[in-house]
Amino acid sequence: ITKSLRRTQNLLSHELDRVAHVSEAIDADGKLLTQTKDHQHEVNATVKGANQALLNLKLQQRKETIVLMGSVVFFYTVVLYVVWTRIRIPFILW
Repeated sequence: ITKSLRRTQNLLSHELDRVAHVSEAIDADGKLLTQTKDHQHEVNATVKGANQALLNLKLQQRKETIVLMGSVVFFYTVVLYVVWTRIRIPFILW
């Protein structure tokens, strides 16, 4: 009976050690997952900031394109007006 109890005690001791190692591994993995989640949140915040900056740049580019086109139209309108008033060609801007 004593031998059987010692074997059972040894078996339970080994199983307890194994469970302790598994528990430590699970804790380590949990910490790693938490760190990964935190890093992912940081990356998401960075990506959101980059997307906002890109959106602002695209909006600014559209504004500059509109201003450039307006300037070109204004320039050619003024040139046409000057040519028309100086030369007085009747078929231009009748």
